[in-house]
Amino acid sequence: NCAEMKVTFVNARTAAAIDKRLFECGYKLEQLMELAGKAVAEGAVSYLAKSLCSGRVRPAAVKSSMADLNTVSSRYRFGVVVGPGNNGGDGLVAARHLLQRGFQVSLCLGKEPTREPFTTLRSLAQQNGALMVAGIGELFQNSDVVLDCVFGFSFRIGDGNDCGIRPPYDGIVRELARRSRKGFPILAVDVPSGWDVEKGDILATGYYPSGLCSLSAPKLCSQLYEGFHLLGGGDFFPLWLAEELRIVLPPDNYGLVSLSEDDAWLVESFAQALAAGFLFSTKWNPLSLTMRSASQLCDIRSSRFEIVEANGRSQLEVYVDSKGGQELLPLDSTIRLTLSPLPTVQDFPALLRSCSTEGNVVRYTVELDG
Repeated sequence: NCAEMKVTFVNARTAAAIDKRLFECGYKLEQLMELAGKAVAEGAVSYLAKSLCSGRVRPAAVKSSMADLNTVSSRYRFGVVVGPGNNGGDGLVAARHLLQRGFQVSLCLGKEPTREPFTTLRSLAQQNGALMVAGIGELFQNSDVVLDCVFGFSFRIGDGNDCGIRPPYDGIVRELARRSRKGFPILAVDVPSGWDVEKGDILATGYYPSGLCSLSAPKLCSQLYEGFHLLGGGDFFPLWLAEELRIVLPPDNYGLVSLSEDDAWLVESFAQALAAGFLFSTKWNPLSLTMRSASQLCDIRSSRFEIVEANGRSQLEVYVDSKGGQELLPLDSTIRLTLSPLPTVQDFPALLRSCSTEGNVVRYTVELDG
């Protein structure tokens, strides 16, 4: 967790200094948005997997071959609510990455972008299949998970209405708050919209998303945040630059890092893990399977398998290339199945029912427990 890792939580001035220093290093705004948006997309997939395990999102039924990532991902829907600044740009990039991985994505824009790079990012997302919706209510109706990309760390509280946020974003924040209170899966990007970057929800909006993906470094407002918390941005904010700015980050900061107190993801059954399995990888790696037999202490690794129904029971057909002369697992033995990559190492008991060989391919039939 954050306390154990001694992570620095930064204020608005330091957050702006990070961006300034990155520009001085030679980064362009478009480059940083691409890198940040990709981190957000990876965080969104990780958050979806967490939501599937916790029951916030209902797993899609899996009845056919598991070899095609897009077959599974296309059953899940992301909504992205886009703000007027860089946070919104990150959301548009994230939407495109999610679309390219086969997910369904809807976009809700508070205002139409009128300047670059935002107009191009919107166009690219739409060309890749993003569905444009008229309002935040329709976005929630078309989504399993919503990404809050409205305001980032540079948000300043305005005036002129009862909540201090100017239209149309005041209504958007109210709807985010209402849905969060009902438990809808919302992943806020960098800062929950409407929160002060240092003091949190000082407007008393009641908005508390169940997920947060901080970028570069976590902001002061998230110091007491107790939801699912990820840190992304190590791809463009290296440790040497953090040290220069006297910011402490996790040593394994490249890619996504969990800042949550409880990052154990409970999967009740192998079938449930399969239903979400391709989504567990934050690096878009294909899912692989390892079968272990305690009696022989040998591992069988495979990335080609499918789940089938036989006699009212779920069975797994596993295909293994045996060119290496690997010893076969004993039949009717209890084995352990491990899916990789997973956020935490989890394995599942199973019974090996049959084995057949055709050429250099061995087919195992495994009866799943639960």
